[in-house]
Amino acid sequence: MQFSARIRYSIRALIYLARRGETRPVTCEEISREENISRDFLERLLNKLKHEGLVKSIRGRRGGYLLSRPPQDITLEEVLRASGESLELSTCSDGIKGCPRRDSCLAFPFWRELREKFRLWLKEITLGDLISEDKNIRR
Repeated sequence: MQFSARIRYSIRALIYLARRGETRPVTCEEISREENISRDFLERLLNKLKHEGLVKSIRGRRGGYLLSRPPQDITLEEVLRASGESLELSTCSDGIKGCPRRDSCLAFPFWRELREKFRLWLKEITLGDLISEDKNIRR
């Protein structure tokens, strides 16, 4: 499985905001420069993340973006869902619109269980975990 640029850059931008804390709003330009993400692409991502309730924006001369909640309250599952990308590991893991052979496929239970474990793991990991000094996110 490979995550899209949208997911990777969303995570990087949110980690940047999480590390900055609530001290002051951070501009799109600053995040773009520090994380080496195209400003236009990042602006679209931040607007999507704002619409999904993960960030808030402050207008004005000293405006910018802040996390909408503490980092320990934002899960990676929320981030991936907010990016608009599918969380399916394979078309085989999606029991609703997946492979028409799923009822006779011996591998289908494996894909289904892998999908569920992956989703549970994403629900356990927070932005706070990613920026913590511990760095041990294995659960």
